[in-house]
Amino acid sequence: MDPASRQALDAFGKAVVHEVYDRSCKYLFDVISRGMRGNKPDPLHNGYQALDPVAASLLRKFMLEAVDQTFAQFLAFIENHQIAVPFSNGDVDSKDVASLSDGLAAEPYAEGGWISRFSAYKEGIPEPD
Repeated sequence: MDPASRQALDAFGKAVVHEVYDRSCKYLFDVISRGMRGNKPDPLHNGYQALDPVAASLLRKFMLEAVDQTFAQFLAFIENHQIAVPFSNGDVDSKDVASLSDGLAAEPYAEGGWISRFSAYKEGIPEPD
């Protein structure tokens, strides 16, 4: 892959990891850590707080697995249905990033992939304070 195409694919990866993957992880972290939804107690938070540490850790791993699978299936859907994804930002010109990769769904998870390079949640969903 030429450097301009790699730059475009990585710019897309960084954006989609931050705006889709990380936002999903942050939402789930907020659910287990905040305690209130608006001005009402959050039953999901209360249920999480009732778990023992082993169960809470397992639940956080399951939450991350759900985000991982949804993210990978979304990227596979784009690839399998040959959906064009034009992408540009201030650093790269518009390119159809879906056509640049021979395995779009694998890009986040490969060694040195998008998640390991760009995600705030590469180590998983943390335990709330």
